[in-house]
Amino acid sequence: ITKTFTIALLVFGSIVLIILSNIALRERKYEIGVLRAIGMKKSRVSLGLLSEMLIITGIALGIGLCAASISSKPIANAVLSSQVEDTKESSKYTIGSKYVTGSTIVTVPIDDINTELNSNAIAQITFFSMILALVSSATGVMYITKFEPVKILSERN
Repeated sequence: ITKTFTIALLVFGSIVLIILSNIALRERKYEIGVLRAIGMKKSRVSLGLLSEMLIITGIALGIGLCAASISSKPIANAVLSSQVEDTKESSKYTIGSKYVTGSTIVTVPIDDINTELNSNAIAQITFFSMILALVSSATGVMYITKFEPVKILSERN
């Protein structure tokens, strides 16, 4: 279920990012036309736009990972305590780990959840976010660089 949800999220997220990137680049069409008119090559404009998007993605990713690391533990523990209270009220079962010691079963309740991100998870999140940023900005750059500078500048009004 998690893999399916992740794949669906990546697909729909890509579509949304592509649309937003195209809208943002259309608003900057005149700026790109001026740069091209003064002699900047398409490849240099494209590289500048792609690097700008990757830098913005990196900054947003850093802020997001910091916010997630700070807020995940309190949120997870609040959800856990809510679930424990609901289980206590509605049934005779307890949430916890069961251990067999001799002929008795001991249930150790869970009172804390470890929500720390390891380096592998951070690397995967970073990889997928940079790929999404690259794909979304590349489609916008391909769209905007197919126009000639004279046409872009003449369409301003």
